[in-house]
Amino acid sequence: MLHKAKDNRKLAITAYKNQNYRKAVELFRVAIFLVQKTQTILKGHPTALTSTLDEEKANFKDLLQKAQRLLDGKRDVVERDLLRQALAQQQKAERSLARNDIKGAINHYRWATRLLLRIISMVEKAEQNMQQIAANELQLTRELLQAGGKDLSPSVSRIYKKAEQVYRDAEIAFQNRKYSQAAKKAQVARRLLHRSTQIGEISQQGFDKRLEDEIAAVRHLLESLRNQATTTDDKEINLYYRIAQNHLQFSQRAFDKGNYRLATVELLVAARMSYSLQSMLSKQGEESHSAEFLAEKISTLEQQLEKVNLALQQSQQSQLEYLSRLAQQMLQTAKTSMANRQWHIAWDSIQIASQLLQKMQNSLHTNSE
Repeated sequence: MLHKAKDNRKLAITAYKNQNYRKAVELFRVAIFLVQKTQTILKGHPTALTSTLDEEKANFKDLLQKAQRLLDGKRDVVERDLLRQALAQQQKAERSLARNDIKGAINHYRWATRLLLRIISMVEKAEQNMQQIAANELQLTRELLQAGGKDLSPSVSRIYKKAEQVYRDAEIAFQNRKYSQAAKKAQVARRLLHRSTQIGEISQQGFDKRLEDEIAAVRHLLESLRNQATTTDDKEINLYYRIAQNHLQFSQRAFDKGNYRLATVELLVAARMSYSLQSMLSKQGEESHSAEFLAEKISTLEQQLEKVNLALQQSQQSQLEYLSRLAQQMLQTAKTSMANRQWHIAWDSIQIASQLLQKMQNSLHTNSE
């Protein structure tokens, strides 16, 4: 438009030189009109400015609603400070309008829009990050839940079930896009699992201490009987002492390795032999069980062991196989002792085998329920 004004001015000058004054005046008027129109546009045409203002206000309104919706329930300090600044720009825009300063109002609305866009960007980015954080929290908690849940005491089991329920709530929150809430609930579930583990460890530590004390008690008993057991001519008493001592050593080794199940079984044999040895030393000369009675007990236990072994194979409970082998060993010791007329050892071996069988039967019955 300015170029057209310049062209008309040149034409007007040419017409003037050619003494065509009427045409020169018309061309000058057109040039002046074009210049004035250009100036009006540059200063801001009232109708165009009003349209721009309406657009900026509409943009601000839409973005404000979105920003407020995203910030609902959140306590993000930076984002809320930006929102206050955006609302302050809106107030400045309204004050500019009151002074009929349309351009000033437009500028304030544009600043407010920029602030709102920044808020939206920050919140959406934070939500994406929180979604990943929540997903990680849920995965970690899920893995911990899958790793636990077996052989729990009643008190630990109650805490574990509570952790499962809180984890399910966390999954629901995640599905509803409440990522922050989901992450927090997953963390609560993990704290419950940690608490159940601590209780389990305390319980285990209590058991460890009791087992250690039992081993020490049997060792002390054997030490008190050592002189009598090793200096007597009674071979049966000598054998009792060696068997008790050997199984006590096996129990201690298993305990040191953290195999408390095996340590307990070995201690059972050592304790039984030790207490029987003590009884034998204090009651030497008393009659023992008859050979017929012992043979009948061995036969009965062998039949029971055969049935238990069959059930053991079907249940595939490999952790009970050691008990089966030890029971068989005790029955063999009973037979050998009977052949050597060592009736006390035979009877105690039978008693130990019977206790081991009972343990296996109880375990098989419990796991079949």
